[in-house]
Amino acid sequence: MLTKRLADLTLDDIQALATNGVAEGRYIEFKSAPVGNAYDDRKEFLADVTAFANASGGDIIFGVSTTDGAASSVSGIELVDADKEKLRLGDLIRTGAEPRLTHFDMEWFPVEKSLGVLVVRVPRSWTAPHRVTLQGHDKFYIRNTAGKHPMNVDELRQAFTLSETIIERIRKFRSER
Repeated sequence: MLTKRLADLTLDDIQALATNGVAEGRYIEFKSAPVGNAYDDRKEFLADVTAFANASGGDIIFGVSTTDGAASSVSGIELVDADKEKLRLGDLIRTGAEPRLTHFDMEWFPVEKSLGVLVVRVPRSWTAPHRVTLQGHDKFYIRNTAGKHPMNVDELRQAFTLSETIIERIRKFRSER
């Protein structure tokens, strides 16, 4: 994840990722194209979002090209209406994952006219694990240093156990307070 708050991020910070050849990993994913309307495109986007939410959080940066998994240039993506795209992606996140994901943020960084970079920040979720439920798809994803992958039984067991432990700790804290 980028170390700055999303509101403090600038296009120069994003350009520095390409200049320094920052590699994709546990906290960052680069995309050179926007999310399409096809089922596979939307499912892939939701898998990325839920994988970050189920792990430690991270940023999906649209408009950055990669070479061998490392940022190589800020090419930007073309969006006629960035606000409309942010609403579309937000609706997709809220309706395509279970339990519902509500904590995420998006910021558009214009490069020129309708060309720019879109950053989607997904924090770690305390109600994890989340699964992709888009049109009957029914998988849980998680992210590690090698990227995202479907969760296996052990990872799911650990995620559900951790979720219950956190809920119990919160209840205990509130009752003792």
